[in-house]
Amino acid sequence: MIRRIRSALIFRNLIAALAAMTWAASAAPATTKLTIISGIPPTALSVKVTKEFFIPEINKRLAASGVDFRIEWNEAWSGTVAKLPEVFTAVSEGIGHVGVQVWAFEGSKLPLESITFNVPFGISDEVALTQVMRNLHAAIPEMDQQFTRNNHVHLVSWATDPDQLISKFPVTRLESLKGHKIGASGTQAQYFRNTGAVAVSSGMDQAMEAMRSGLYEGYPAPVSLMIPYNMHESGSHLTKVKFGATISSGLSMNKNAFDALPPHAQKIFKEVAWETGLLHAKTARERSVAFEEVIKKKGLTVTELTADERKRWANAMPNVAKEWAQRTDARGLPGTRLVKAYMDELRKVAGADKEIARHWDRE
Repeated sequence: MIRRIRSALIFRNLIAALAAMTWAASAAPATTKLTIISGIPPTALSVKVTKEFFIPEINKRLAASGVDFRIEWNEAWSGTVAKLPEVFTAVSEGIGHVGVQVWAFEGSKLPLESITFNVPFGISDEVALTQVMRNLHAAIPEMDQQFTRNNHVHLVSWATDPDQLISKFPVTRLESLKGHKIGASGTQAQYFRNTGAVAVSSGMDQAMEAMRSGLYEGYPAPVSLMIPYNMHESGSHLTKVKFGATISSGLSMNKNAFDALPPHAQKIFKEVAWETGLLHAKTARERSVAFEEVIKKKGLTVTELTADERKRWANAMPNVAKEWAQRTDARGLPGTRLVKAYMDELRKVAGADKEIARHWDRE
């Protein structure tokens, strides 16, 4: 009898111990370690908003969700894990789990993400363009599919302020460009086709010295980046051409890592990424306004191209949007459909009728 009682007590204590262990395990928050990477430093706006808003806001919402789940972040900025052109591949391979991306380096893998650079002279509103890009991703499945093919989940694409022209000579009309050499990066060279200017391939980081040495006499760039790249040290004129706000960067996540997150965390990631995109757009606009004042104080002449001259410039160019669409169609992608969808979205934006200098899709 005593033996049976003792056995029963031992069994009951064992069950209690196992229950306590199970409770302790369930009470302890599940932790996932994620490495977030960039090829550029925290001083860059895209990294700054990621570090100061995206990460802490995700942590805050996870903690408030009522689900025992948290993320232990490993922040690897400034190319410590992958250099700038290697970030997308590093996230694809799971070396990094979340990446601050520059889509311009991934033209072959993400051709559709370059739409804004190939349909210039659109709207200047960075916040509206962020919404436009979100709408395109929702409406055209191929936009997200180009990411999933590369083992990525697209989180957000960020807008920056329009390219303007900093130069060593005044630009008041289209003819002002004739015979001048202008530095340009990638698709920016298209802006100067049929204008009389000569485009010289160059990176933004080379612009200050190249203008100073006379290699070329101007460079198109967002005002929010002219001060960080010291372009005002070599230029004497800033012409607000308003080539249109552009989408050049954003956030993406390794698909395996994203799929491993619990559903509530996936939802939080998407929501916070979108809000980070809006913050990026608003901050880019604020920087542009502030830096324009700095440029004026540095003694540069700041002028704005008239609406008529801006339209003349746009109409002087070949239909670069149609050319890009046809090249993209030839790759089996919806180039023509995307250009039309993009222009339709732009036309919905308040005031866009006064800003769109050319309806590329209607020619």
